[in-house]
Amino acid sequence: MSSSDPNVTVVPGGLAKVGSGSGKVTITATATAAGGRVSGSITVTIRTPLQDIIVSPKNPLVQSGETQGLTATAVYTDGDTET
Repeated sequence: MSSSDPNVTVVPGGLAKVGSGSGKVTITATATAAGGRVSGSITVTIRTPLQDIIVSPKNPLVQSGETQGLTATAVYTDGDTET
């Protein structure tokens, strides 16, 4: 197995070890057998560590029988957010 990013190492068992940073990386596996050679690839998005999850509204008041929509926003250590 190999990685398109030098910060991502593929270790025995097919596990990817991320050094640092974020972005997209392509992991490729190749196998050779009597019938020939086959390979496959997958693109993985690497994010910085999650710092916080913010749920809003913060203190909703919901009457019995009613519903209230909630939004969860992930905040990463590099300042990026994702809702």
